[in-house]
Amino acid sequence: MSGPELPAGVTINKDASRGNLLFVTLRLESGEELPLVVDTGAAGTIVDKSLEPKLGKRLETGTMWNFGVKHKSGVYATPKLYLGSRLLSTSAEVFSTDLKQLSARSGIRIMGILGMDCLRYYCIQLDFEVGQMRFLAPGQLDVAKWGKAFPILLSTEGNSDGEYA
Repeated sequence: MSGPELPAGVTINKDASRGNLLFVTLRLESGEELPLVVDTGAAGTIVDKSLEPKLGKRLETGTMWNFGVKHKSGVYATPKLYLGSRLLSTSAEVFSTDLKQLSARSGIRIMGILGMDCLRYYCIQLDFEVGQMRFLAPGQLDVAKWGKAFPILLSTEGNSDGEYA
């Protein structure tokens, strides 16, 4: 089974990895452009609640966790999200929440967060020097040239609540 067709490389913000979040611009089927944060720590894709009228009927009200804080969230069928001319693979549902605080901290109006429900389908290379995010075919990668991998180990030692640090 082959994976999804790969989008072309896209420009990322120049201040990504230099104190700001990593942004890419996606497009709805209507053509509306949406700046989204790329977040490998987010399990699912999240959209700003201002988009709810465009998402159709709410499927349910769910719970989201953001840095240990619980939030109520609308759950909707995922709209078609395009990167350039390519439809991205995602999960069937997105969460909606108010992203105004995140927008204020990052300096642009953020309309969503692109999470691992989408990113897991792609092998992505981030080139901060050039300011580009590239999509690579996993079968064509020469991982022997990547260097040595170092594991990241999480520990609960010293945490009385049992949460990972």
